[in-house]
Parts: sequence; structure tokens; C-alpha cells
Amino acid sequence: MGTPAGFTLGELAATLGATLEGDPGRRVTGVASLDAAGPEQISFLIDARYRPAAETSRAGALLVSEGVSGLPGPLLRTRTPQQAMIALLTLFHPEAAPPPGIDASAIVAREAHVDPSASIGALAVIGAECSIHVSCCARGCVWGAAWSYRPAPSSAAMDSAMSSTTAATGRFLRSAP
Repeated sequence: MGTPAGFTLGELAATLGATLEGDPGRRVTGVASLDAAGPEQISFLIDARYRPAAETSRAGALLVSEGVSGLPGPLLRTRTPQQAMIALLTLFHPEAAPPPGIDASAIVAREAHVDPSASIGALAVIGAECSIHVSCCARGCVWGAAWSYRPAPSSAAMDSAMSSTTAATGRFLRSAP
């Protein structure tokens, strides 16, 4: 059997900018609430009112603020736990890639080049001589003449995990035509 899906705590710490107290090789396969999490899941303590639940949680790891102490199990400490929680949820539940094609409400100049795998969403405007490359996604934006758009690369630590979702992130690099 292969490696189970998910992330190691070391990968999560690097991606979230958190300090890890625990085994960096430990793998977690999902995110759950403090009371529902099991040993293969990570949970989070964002509000001190839920500390009793964190103390009895079966979670395989906890995302906490830097000032939290005395909790059992591996901890990912961060200065911005709310932001880290959003990033954590996004890693485990990435947005689905939009379907390729051009929305009926989009305006695309005849001189523009749109790769068949690209997704041009509602209300997007693609100007003359624009090039929209493989797997790019345009949503509700205006791109002028003689621009070239490619999906932005993901961070080195998450390349393998994020390669299938890069096009869905809405991040683009501008390059010379």
C-alpha cells in the first residue's frame, strides 16, 4: 500500500509558517472539530473557551496560538491562528478547478489566444493580442492588449500536493508578450 493522502506535520508547519512541537514525519489526513477529530486528523484551538475540549481531544495534532501551553500531543504554534486555520482548511479542501471554456457573459477579442484548457469566467474581458495559457482561470477581470498569463507556481514545499489545484487558485503571473 502507498502513502496515505494528507500532509506531514513538517509540511504543514512549513506551509503555515508555524512552529512544530512534535514529530515532523507524522501524517494527518484531514481536519476536524476538537470533539470529532481522531488520531489521523488535525484540529484547532482558536478560542480559549474551547480549551477543555482541546485537553480531551483525540486529534493527532492541534493548531494553536503561540501563547497556548499544557496541551497533549503535537502542536503547530502560530501568531495568526485564524489565518493559519483558513490556510489549513484550504489545503485539505482545495477549490475545485473550474471547467475549461468561455462563459457566455465573457468578452474575448477575436485577436486574443485562449488555450482550450483555460477557463474564462463570467464577466471577464480579454483584450486583443492577449494570450491565456494552459489551465489558466479568469474570473470577472479585465486583461488588456498584449499580455500573457500563466498559472503561478505553488510553494516548493507543496508542489506535489498542490499541482492539481494551482489553476484553481486564481493566482497568475504576468509575463512579457
